[in-house]
Amino acid sequence: MSIAQLVALERSEKAKKIRGMGFLPGIVYSRDFQENIPVKFKYSDVANIVSQHGERAKLQIIINNKKHLAFIKDIQRDHISCRMIHLDLQVASGKEDIKVKVPVVFEGIPELDFKKLILEIDRHEIEISGKTESIPEIIKVDVSGMNAGDHVTVNDLHLDAGLKVSNNIEKLATVYKLKESAEVEEATEKAEEPAEK
Repeated sequence: MSIAQLVALERSEKAKKIRGMGFLPGIVYSRDFQENIPVKFKYSDVANIVSQHGERAKLQIIINNKKHLAFIKDIQRDHISCRMIHLDLQVASGKEDIKVKVPVVFEGIPELDFKKLILEIDRHEIEISGKTESIPEIIKVDVSGMNAGDHVTVNDLHLDAGLKVSNNIEKLATVYKLKESAEVEEATEKAEEPAEK
């Protein structure tokens, strides 16, 4: 997958003013910089990258005509419109390990549907640490061959050597029969109901 490019312009204006001009305010973080850099991006450029590469994309950022490999660290959105209002980027140093949240994509769900099974997903993303060039934009897991009672664990991710899962995760998803899934959901709802006095 090709790495997207994004031009960042240093800014001194307030964030509200920038948004009205068609830009998205943001901050670029890096241990290689003396301090974090307030920047602005063309809103349409960021929207295209997020649409094509996801909200945790690996990209090449251009600041002052210099290129840096970076990751989307965080996207803030308006609570009502869901429109992006702020973007944080983390520039990666090739010499040091970094921590990045990476989306997990489960493939083969139609095959589970055919077997009258359902996948209950506990985690849609995980935090991975390692060298920048080894960290993927997404992690794909094939669940088509799984059966009722099977779990998707970290061992099923087949990560490159040198990559580690930072957060302590027992399972990412579980396969249930359709009836079992309904029973689990019903039991969860009852457990969450306040006890009668």
